[in-house]
Amino acid sequence: MTSQSPAGTEPTDAYQQAWSAIQNMVMNEGESWSGREQNHLFLNTGTSRFADVSFAAALDHIDDGRCVVPIDWDDDGRLDLLLKNRTAPRVRLMRNTVAGAGRFLTLDLEGVDCNRDAIGARVEIVANGKTFVRSLRAGEGYLAQGSKRLHFGLGDAKTVETMNVFWPDGSVDAFSGVKSNSRYSLLQGEDLKRRPPHTVAAYKDMEGETVELENRRISRLALVEKLPLAALRIPGFDEPDRRVAALRGQGPILLTFFSLDCPDCAREFRAFSRRKSDWDKMGLKIVPLCVDGTERRLEARAWLSEQGFVDFGGMADAWLLSALEVVMGEIIGRYPGTPTPTSLLLDREGQLVLFFQGRMAAGELLRDLRALEKLNPRDTSSSSMAGGRRARRVERDFEGLADDFGALGMNDMADFYRALAERRASEVEPSD
Repeated sequence: MTSQSPAGTEPTDAYQQAWSAIQNMVMNEGESWSGREQNHLFLNTGTSRFADVSFAAALDHIDDGRCVVPIDWDDDGRLDLLLKNRTAPRVRLMRNTVAGAGRFLTLDLEGVDCNRDAIGARVEIVANGKTFVRSLRAGEGYLAQGSKRLHFGLGDAKTVETMNVFWPDGSVDAFSGVKSNSRYSLLQGEDLKRRPPHTVAAYKDMEGETVELENRRISRLALVEKLPLAALRIPGFDEPDRRVAALRGQGPILLTFFSLDCPDCAREFRAFSRRKSDWDKMGLKIVPLCVDGTERRLEARAWLSEQGFVDFGGMADAWLLSALEVVMGEIIGRYPGTPTPTSLLLDREGQLVLFFQGRMAAGELLRDLRALEKLNPRDTSSSSMAGGRRARRVERDFEGLADDFGALGMNDMADFYRALAERRASEVEPSD
């Protein structure tokens, strides 16, 4: 995509900067320049008009579609459709199982005096007095390359009266009396060869299956590069200006955002209570932050006292939730909000290493804490928590975070990340 200035004007530096900012914003938030491209299937009515039959053909998926390839996947003479999407599912195979489909003919071409792939060849056939034309191209459609096999739908025609193959070098091979419902291959200058169908028994009896999604609201995301959060304000019941930095030094920190009306939150805290001795041994500070609004402050404090986790508890105010949105934007891109429960695991230096969304299993947290103990807190890498090793280092965008927090008027957070950016820049600058 290229940028264009308003009609009659020349692009200015300010305009180009604004356009670049828009591009970065769209891409960083996981959006598409041409999103929500739902698939459509149109039926040629034979009257220079087309009818949208997407629903009838079960192709009206709410996908962000990109390309489609017609292909006889199971080689049964009926064209199937292979769909590629930007969003999940990334690939769909729409298998054609329509009963009573018409007759067909397929043809594989191989050039001798022209290019071997026979790109540019044109085939004209006449069946039941109707002429059908297909050309062999190197690419068809947007972002797609279909099969090189030419497929002709012939209706009820049992015989192809004539077939003419016009090769790219100008030569022509002509045939007559070709049987339909057949598959042929043709080497330039030779006779047609009929080939058997390439069928797989599993395809023949295959039926569509419903994909059962796991009904579990858990999402664990391990960061490969830690994110410092020491300056993040996490209001305590008695310390409204408390920062993550105040809890650093002795052990890991778990920020848990919960609601009093959330059943999964209650289950999670009950599981935490059963393992409290384990958390104490590992020095874990569980910091429960209620998202229900300051009007429920007393209720939240009383509930946490019953659970045994009131010591580090507090309220997640609008400032904190806005700050969390910026933080998560750096980690996962566009962030729609904070469902409950949501938890952030920080190392003892106040650096984010894991993000949980949904009810967390206490046993899983215990395994992560043991793995966290093995990390060097002075090393910004946490790739081992993700179960792998990085091929290359990717640095956090401290400058971008400073700009985002500054735009929200959170100057203390902006100053924190700007200082980190400056420190990192000074560490890589060569000395005189």
